[in-house]
Amino acid sequence: MFNLFPFRAKTAVLTDERIKVMNEIISGIRVIKMYTWEEPFAELVADIRRLVLKVANYKINNMLQPTITAVLVGIHLLYYGAMKI
Repeated sequence: MFNLFPFRAKTAVLTDERIKVMNEIISGIRVIKMYTWEEPFAELVADIRRLVLKVANYKINNMLQPTITAVLVGIHLLYYGAMKI
Protein backbone atom coordinates (compact mmCIF):
# COMPACT_ATOMS: atom_id res chain seq x y z
CA MET A 1 0.00 0.00 0.00
CA PHE A 2 1.20 3.49 -0.75
CA ASN A 3 2.18 5.83 2.05
CA LEU A 4 -0.27 8.71 1.75
CA PHE A 5 0.99 10.74 4.71
CA PRO A 6 3.47 12.95 2.75
CA PHE A 7 0.82 13.53 0.09
CA ARG A 8 -1.84 14.34 2.67
CA ALA A 9 0.54 16.65 4.53
CA LYS A 10 1.18 18.71 1.36
CA THR A 11 -2.50 18.98 0.49
CA ALA A 12 -3.38 19.80 4.12
CA VAL A 13 -1.00 22.76 4.12
CA LEU A 14 -2.51 24.12 0.91
CA THR A 15 -6.07 23.44 2.10
CA ASP A 16 -5.31 25.23 5.39
CA GLU A 17 -4.04 28.22 3.41
CA ARG A 18 -7.25 28.28 1.36
CA ILE A 19 -9.41 28.05 4.51
CA LYS A 20 -7.42 30.87 6.11
CA VAL A 21 -8.00 33.08 3.06
CA MET A 22 -11.71 32.19 3.03
CA ASN A 23 -12.02 33.10 6.73
CA GLU A 24 -10.35 36.45 6.05
CA ILE A 25 -12.73 37.05 3.15
CA ILE A 26 -15.76 36.22 5.26
CA SER A 27 -14.51 38.42 8.10
CA GLY A 28 -13.95 41.39 5.80
CA ILE A 29 -16.84 40.89 3.38
CA ARG A 30 -18.15 44.46 3.83
CA VAL A 31 -14.78 45.98 2.97
CA ILE A 32 -14.38 43.60 0.03
CA LYS A 33 -17.84 44.52 -1.26
CA MET A 34 -17.29 48.24 -0.65
CA TYR A 35 -14.10 48.31 -2.72
CA THR A 36 -15.37 45.69 -5.24
CA TRP A 37 -12.47 43.33 -4.57
CA GLU A 38 -14.57 40.20 -5.20
CA GLU A 39 -12.74 39.15 -8.37
CA PRO A 40 -9.17 39.46 -7.02
CA PHE A 41 -10.12 37.48 -3.92
CA ALA A 42 -11.97 34.87 -5.97
CA GLU A 43 -8.86 34.49 -8.14
CA LEU A 44 -6.68 34.09 -5.05
CA VAL A 45 -8.88 31.30 -3.69
CA ALA A 46 -9.04 29.66 -7.13
CA ASP A 47 -5.23 29.78 -7.45
CA ILE A 48 -4.78 28.04 -4.10
CA ARG A 49 -7.42 25.45 -5.05
CA ARG A 50 -5.60 24.79 -8.35
CA LEU A 51 -2.40 24.12 -6.39
CA VAL A 52 -4.22 21.61 -4.17
CA LEU A 53 -5.64 19.84 -7.22
CA LYS A 54 -2.25 19.88 -8.96
CA VAL A 55 -0.60 18.17 -5.99
CA ALA A 56 -3.49 15.69 -5.70
CA ASN A 57 -3.49 14.85 -9.41
CA TYR A 58 0.29 14.43 -9.49
CA LYS A 59 0.22 12.01 -6.57
CA ILE A 60 -2.76 10.04 -7.88
CA ASN A 61 -1.21 9.74 -11.33
CA ASN A 62 2.08 8.53 -9.88
CA MET A 63 0.31 6.01 -7.64
CA LEU A 64 -1.98 4.66 -10.34
CA GLN A 65 0.49 4.49 -13.24
CA PRO A 66 2.02 1.10 -12.27
CA THR A 67 -1.43 -0.34 -11.52
CA ILE A 68 -2.88 0.82 -14.83
CA THR A 69 0.13 -0.55 -16.72
CA ALA A 70 -0.18 -3.93 -15.00
CA VAL A 71 -3.90 -4.12 -15.73
CA LEU A 72 -3.41 -3.23 -19.40
CA VAL A 73 -0.66 -5.83 -19.78
CA GLY A 74 -2.88 -8.39 -18.09
CA ILE A 75 -5.79 -7.62 -20.40
CA HIS A 76 -3.50 -7.83 -23.40
CA LEU A 77 -2.17 -11.21 -22.30
CA LEU A 78 -5.67 -12.53 -21.61
CA TYR A 79 -6.99 -11.33 -24.94
CA TYR A 80 -4.06 -12.16 -27.21
CA GLY A 81 -2.37 -14.84 -25.14
CA ALA A 82 1.30 -15.01 -24.32
CA MET A 83 3.66 -14.29 -27.17
CA LYS A 84 5.25 -17.35 -28.67
CA ILE A 85 8.81 -16.99 -29.82
